Amino acid sequence: MRIFLDPWDSEYTAFFQVEEEQKADKIDVNVEIHKDNWIPILEKKRVVEDSVIFIDGVRSMHQRIVVEENGKIFYGGFGTYVAGALKLERGKRNIISTALIEISLKRVLFLPKGINIEKKELYIPGIPFKVKVEFIEENEPNASLKKIQELMRTEEVRLADKVSQDYGGIPTVVDGTLYFPWKHANVVGFVKSLHTLYLPDDLIHIVLRLRKGERTPLFLIMFKDGELSKKYSWFMRLIDIGEEDFPYMGIVRLEAPGSMERDELSSLVSWSLSLKDFVSSRMRDKRSPQNLLPVGALERELKKRIGNEYLINQKIRVLARTKFI
Repeated sequence: MRIFLDPWDSEYTAFFQVEEEQKADKIDVNVEIHKDNWIPILEKKRVVEDSVIFIDGVRSMHQRIVVEENGKIFYGGFGTYVAGALKLERGKRNIISTALIEISLKRVLFLPKGINIEKKELYIPGIPFKVKVEFIEENEPNASLKKIQELMRTEEVRLADKVSQDYGGIPTVVDGTLYFPWKHANVVGFVKSLHTLYLPDDLIHIVLRLRKGERTPLFLIMFKDGELSKKYSWFMRLIDIGEEDFPYMGIVRLEAPGSMERDELSSLVSWSLSLKDFVSSRMRDKRSPQNLLPVGALERELKKRIGNEYLINQKIRVLARTKFI
């Protein structure tokens, strides 16, 4: 067995984007209001909560590797993923060190099944946290990136379930689309990149008419298979825009599990309109207004926890000179 480091830095696969949204099998736009009566909704009496929890994850593929064994080539890689939960309290000064209530960091060596090794974990000298050996089904260069994204999402779900039990059902905002059923969480999926609108063309103009703090009526997205077979969704606008601005600026799509009771769902949807209060400025975040201030702060903290990329890559290169697997 011989192990080689891919000479290209992992950043050169940045063009590859893991698909963030599933293809829907059916859309029901009449669950709250019949489509003929769709108009922007402004709820004057919003549900107000004293606390909110934001959950996000980040991941980094540090180094791709190529393993040659008996003339066969295997693709793998070293990566780190980390998920965290940030609890903010209304009317109080929230400091990241105390607001960060949960954090989980995992370092992983991805290898395709078929490589004959006995080690379940290893250490990179000089880098904290052990590295778990994770076997993947596919033997292709981007399989590790797909797997680390999947593991990060799964960890976000685990954290959301944990904090929702520990903190009494406080509204929880997950950055991104909902992939899994959420057993206990009073959860909102916050989709800021609109790859798929899901709505029929004759309702898109309602989305574009939204003003700050307004939402569309609810619609139901249904899937043929998967753990999460259906989820509620709605669009809202975070800021007012001018005539010169891109029409979709400030528009996000929100999601809630399709298993929620209607009273519980109605309360969560009403509360979700307060997310406009967390909009960051362009000076702080170039993805503003879609990237909320707490989410941006959480992302920066999680990236710090991963560690210095240059140092990690150098340590991996030193390790690669030894027979570490």
